[in-house]
Amino acid sequence: MGVPHIYANTTHDVYFAQGFNAARHRLWQLDFHRRRSLGLLAEVFGERLVPYDRAAKKFIYRGDMRAEWLAYANSTKSVAEAFTAGINAYISLIESGVIEAPLEFRALQYEPAKWDPTDVSRMRAHGLYFNIRNEIARATVLHNWGEEVEKLRKIREPERDLEIPTTRGLPLIPGSSCSLSTLTSSLGNSSKPRNG
Repeated sequence: MGVPHIYANTTHDVYFAQGFNAARHRLWQLDFHRRRSLGLLAEVFGERLVPYDRAAKKFIYRGDMRAEWLAYANSTKSVAEAFTAGINAYISLIESGVIEAPLEFRALQYEPAKWDPTDVSRMRAHGLYFNIRNEIARATVLHNWGEEVEKLRKIREPERDLEIPTTRGLPLIPGSSCSLSTLTSSLGNSSKPRNG
C-alpha cells in the first residue's frame, strides 16, 4: 500500500480525504474505538459487555458542544465534520455494495456505524486509563469542597472555570474508584494496537 499522500485544494478536502483514508485502512479499529468510547459495545458483542458500556457512558461529554468546539480551536468543528464525512463516505460505499466490508466486520457479522461529528469530542473512554483516578478525584473534590480546594490540589493549564458536578451518580463512585478504574482500564488495554 505504501505511505498515503493527500493533496487537496481546501482544508475541508484534506480532512475529508484523511477520514476516508483512515476508514479505508482502519475502519474496524475506528468503529471499535468509537463503540468503546461511547458505550456501544454490547449492541454488537453481546450483553457481557454491558458493564463496560455503563462505565464508558459515565464519561461521555454531555456539555455545551459549541463551547467544547471552541475550547480546542475555531476550526475544530469544521475539521471534525470533514473528517467524519470522509469516514461516512467510505461506509456508504460498503452499504451500497461498491466495496466489501473489512474482514473483521464480516467475521463478527455486524456493520460499521456511521459517525456524527460530535462523536469525536464526546469520546472520552479512549483516554480513561491514563487519568481516570485524577478525573474522579477532581469531581469528588469539586462536589465535596468546591473549586477553591480543587485549585490547591491541581493546577490546570490553561486556567478556566470549572463547573461543580451536580449529578446524582457522583456520590455512588466508590472512594477508591478501583472497580470503575479497573473496568475501564482493562477495556482500554485490551484494544491497544500490537506491533509485529
